[in-house]
Amino acid sequence: AGFGTGFIVGPAIGGFLGEYGVRMPFYAAAGLSILNVIYGLFVLPESLKDENRRPFHFARANPLGAFRQLWKYPAVLALVLVYFFYMLGHFSLPSIWAFFTIEKFGWSARDIGVSLSAIGVAMIIVQAFLIRRVLPVWGPKNTAVVGMSATIVSFFAYAFVPYGWM
Repeated sequence: AGFGTGFIVGPAIGGFLGEYGVRMPFYAAAGLSILNVIYGLFVLPESLKDENRRPFHFARANPLGAFRQLWKYPAVLALVLVYFFYMLGHFSLPSIWAFFTIEKFGWSARDIGVSLSAIGVAMIIVQAFLIRRVLPVWGPKNTAVVGMSATIVSFFAYAFVPYGWM
């Protein structure tokens, strides 16, 4: 639900700022990122107690080391690969959404921001309200199958949608 909220606010602000120049949303995002770093460095306390800390070593900071550990657990490796390919497809949509809607429907930056915000509202409704009602009835496996099937049908339908309101 938090991600959905960000998906409402972010595109709405980006769409609004995009009316002032193509680069303006990027400048705003960079400024907010800098403010987050400053807040994290000077305001947020360290949550890990001193007795639980260990010295930093570059050998343990290697992100590829985590992937080497996956080979020990083939079932987890399979899930990670499936999730990777799902996320690759899933994040391709917001990555090309602006180009697609400009080309297909002639939308403005504001139109694109509003459409992404509407997706964020739908995400909040599903994640905060619908899932808690469906999951006990259908179970985790059936819920996942129905959700993935709906995603496949929706992504396929984007290719053939004739009108922007759809």
